[in-house]
Amino acid sequence: MAGGEFLFGIEGFGPLCREQAVDVIMPDVKHCGGLHEARKIAAVAELDGVAVSPHNPSGPVATAASAQLCAGLANFEILEMQWGEAMWRGDLVEPPERFENGSIAVPEGPGLGVELNNSVVREHA
Repeated sequence: MAGGEFLFGIEGFGPLCREQAVDVIMPDVKHCGGLHEARKIAAVAELDGVAVSPHNPSGPVATAASAQLCAGLANFEILEMQWGEAMWRGDLVEPPERFENGSIAVPEGPGLGVELNNSVVREHA
């Protein structure tokens, strides 16, 4: 069983993990308190034997953040992501999302590894 898509912080996820209420937690970096808090949540889950599968029905910036998170987790299971909803998704960031063997490649640039293409944002705002 998985859960926690809209929970916030250790306060929200801690009881799920401690009580073994789920097998997998699904923190969303946009809602759980950001990357630092998501990392702390994952560490608590690891101590309690709970896997992490980030909730990520989002665009390429949040996907880049989630991929960065997942790359450093021992208890990472799978990264949820949206695909095919906007034909211009691949134009939103540089470099565009890249996939290798069915998995997203972790962006390697500074910060999240991607830069927002503001002209594409303005075009579709």
